[in-house]
Order: sequence, then C-alpha cells, then structure tokens
Amino acid sequence: MGFLAKIYDAIIKFLVDRGFDVHAYSNSLHLFGSFMLIIVLTVSGVGVWLSAGIVLILGILKELFDWLVRGKVFSWTDILFDIIGIGIGVVFCGGIRLVK
Repeated sequence: MGFLAKIYDAIIKFLVDRGFDVHAYSNSLHLFGSFMLIIVLTVSGVGVWLSAGIVLILGILKELFDWLVRGKVFSWTDILFDIIGIGIGVVFCGGIRLVK
C-alpha cells in the first residue's frame, strides 16, 4: 500500500474511532466537500469555472485512487454528488446568473 493510501486510511480510522460513520455520510461529504472547495478556490482568486474544473478533476482522481490503489469500487454516485456540490458552489459564487 502506498504512502497516500496509508494517510487516507489513517484519516478514515481516526474518524471511525471517534464514532463518525464515514460511509453513512459519504454522499453528504462529497457534496459539501465539493461545494467548499469551489468557495475556497474562488475566494483565493481562481475563476469560478476553472474552480469547477479543478474540483471535478479532484473528485475523479479520488475515485480512481479508491479503485486503483485501495481496491475499492469506483463510485459514480460519489461523482454525481461531487457534481451537485460543484453546481451549488458555482451558483453560490456567481458563475451562473439566475436573475437578470
């Protein structure tokens, strides 16, 4: 197991040991994490659409990491919740004009 996989597993173990059911909240974590990353990147000066692309790529890389390194299933559901979080973040940061 690689270095990154060990760090990832240690974080999950830390959360589980403290009573946080990571798997029960997986969808919420993907949505909220993507939403927050859009906000952080946009506030840092990155354009909202570039932020959306970066966060989507990070979500896909995370799923590839789970599949190829950790031996878990590539979750299209996690990607869907990443996309929903990205969409909410883009609207929140003004990337889509809802009112003219």
